[in-house]
Amino acid sequence: MRKMQKVVLIFMGIFSMILASACGDQDKEAVEKIEKSLKEKYEEEFTVEKIGGGYGTVTTNTLKAIVSPKSAPEKDFDVEITKDLDKVWDRYMNVVMSEKMDFKASEMAKSTFGESVWVKTNISSDGLSFPNAELNNQKMDVKEYLKLQSDISALIDVFVKSDGKIEMENEAKKLELFADELIAFGTKSANISVYYVDETVFGNVESEYDAQEERVFKHFSEEGRSYYTTWMEIENSQKNQSIDEIVKNFSDNQVE
Repeated sequence: MRKMQKVVLIFMGIFSMILASACGDQDKEAVEKIEKSLKEKYEEEFTVEKIGGGYGTVTTNTLKAIVSPKSAPEKDFDVEITKDLDKVWDRYMNVVMSEKMDFKASEMAKSTFGESVWVKTNISSDGLSFPNAELNNQKMDVKEYLKLQSDISALIDVFVKSDGKIEMENEAKKLELFADELIAFGTKSANISVYYVDETVFGNVESEYDAQEERVFKHFSEEGRSYYTTWMEIENSQKNQSIDEIVKNFSDNQVE
């Protein structure tokens, strides 16, 4: 009996090594295909940072990867490739357009909240979808990109330098005006958060923001990093909250 168990264990070990080797070969081929495909599409070099797994994918027949441009490793984005290596989808244009939207949204925020603001946007494709694969012109205007992409949404964080003394209704009106400008620009869907921060936090907000990754809202709204926060949503090019509702969304974060 023990001899039989030993034989089975040996067989399973050999099978696992063969399977791991096969998966490794497939991943290697997929990496090469992804990097080659993106280079041809965008005319720049890319590096696959991670690959493997099929969860959260466009179909059940794809591999998921995290990729970044060699010139800017911090700008990583999602890529998927079919297991037969025939098709590649990527979200790189969302990264490119997010940077352009930073500039546009900053202009709008300064015209409503004042000059002492810092804005960060994250343009994404809704659900599991990817941008139109035919869009690869990085010089495209972000307004045109929003027009061509019906399933695009934006996460917009606005940081306002403050002494903590604000009139909430006035600030709510400013946020509503900011949302109106975004809609006029072509923003169909967005979640906007506004943080009122002191001079010290404002001076370091960019580096602090980058370090938080997925914890931005929690970090700045729940951990005493701002005096107040509020938020509103845009859906189907319409504002989801009234001025009164924006006022109700204000929270006191008790900066010390």
